[in-house]
Amino acid sequence: MRYENDINNLKQQVDILQRELGQEAEHKKFLHLRFEEEQAAHTLSQQNFAAELQVKKEKNKVIQEELEAIKFSHNQMSKNYESDVVNLKQQAKTLQDRTDGEIQAHKATVANGWQVINTLRAELEEVKSQLNFEISRNLKLSKELEAAKDDYQPPRKKAGHAKMP
Repeated sequence: MRYENDINNLKQQVDILQRELGQEAEHKKFLHLRFEEEQAAHTLSQQNFAAELQVKKEKNKVIQEELEAIKFSHNQMSKNYESDVVNLKQQAKTLQDRTDGEIQAHKATVANGWQVINTLRAELEEVKSQLNFEISRNLKLSKELEAAKDDYQPPRKKAGHAKMP
């Protein structure tokens, strides 16, 4: 029962980690979409810039600054993502190692339990055998006693010794 609780606890921990991984994946997806949107906006800006190059030279500087901010943000997000992946892999390995240890401990406990069961079965068979032997011996002794009782004749009283009232 205790191991079932341990297994259920481990399953709950796995579910929590899976939810966390799902949340991280959603967050990555959101960041990736944001990056793609920012990249698309930048690309559109570059196309407009090429068409309006003569008129908007001053806007070029602003767009370049925005691009640098986006690149910096993207680099930060990539570093954070890589760090998160490393951490999650380590957590998964730790959890797997712990789970493997629990599984091995459970296997050892189950094997020990079966050994105890088999020992008790053997002892039970021995007790049954002894009990059957005792029952057979008691039945034999009981029959012998009955036969001895049937063969036994009490001594008769002599007629001369009997008193008359």
